[in-house]
Amino acid sequence: MILPHKRSFLPLLTAVLLLALPGCQSDPFVQETTCPEELMCTEVFVTVGIRLTTPQGDPVVLDSYETKNLQTGQVYQFNEEYGSQQAYYPVLTDAQLRDVRKEGSSFEFTGLQGGAVVVRERYLIGHDCCHLVLLEGKQELQIGAR
Repeated sequence: MILPHKRSFLPLLTAVLLLALPGCQSDPFVQETTCPEELMCTEVFVTVGIRLTTPQGDPVVLDSYETKNLQTGQVYQFNEEYGSQQAYYPVLTDAQLRDVRKEGSSFEFTGLQGGAVVVRERYLIGHDCCHLVLLEGKQELQIGAR
């Protein structure tokens, strides 16, 4: 009597194992989203930023600016003096690397002048496990009267 039960259990066990085995193999089409723990990176500090000028080429000085992570709602504000001399404003820096998905996260940079929004740009920023990588977005923009 025990023998027939063992036979009926064997096909079920075989089916379960066959279904489970493909899950153990790595899929070559799945992008790796984790980074190795023992990774050697350069000490370069990367900033993804935007240079703002007038159509005449003069630097645009913003009163304030911020970057918002569109997935989490987290808002990043940087030193306001950072861009005033060169009209170069950080969108994100390596200091925020842990808040960025390797394959890319969406951000929105907003700049104000006289209380009015003069620039609003969207960015897709990822990383290579060491530094930020700009995937989509403008690095230079002309704003102001023409």
